Amino acid sequence: MIGQLDRLTVLSELPNIKIAVIPLGVTLSTMPQNSFIVLDDVVFTETHGALVTVQGGEADTYKRFADSLMSEALTGDATRRLCLAAVEWWREQGQPS
Repeated sequence: MIGQLDRLTVLSELPNIKIAVIPLGVTLSTMPQNSFIVLDDVVFTETHGALVTVQGGEADTYKRFADSLMSEALTGDATRRLCLAAVEWWREQGQPS
């Protein structure tokens, strides 16, 4: 876990990558039922049995949902601080690097 957190911290400093973390304890106005990825005007979502491609008005709904989640997320320096704090916690637990 420490290695993964270190990698995320390094990647978060690249200009073309944004890593966002919703901290524990944040109350979300809506909760995702399935994972999804927004790429331009297309949304890919995974259900229990399939990968679904969504476009048009329904994709707009997912985009608004993604914006809502991002408004609750930490990014940039705040994400890096959270990752570093997690690394310290794992070290205290005796987690090997």
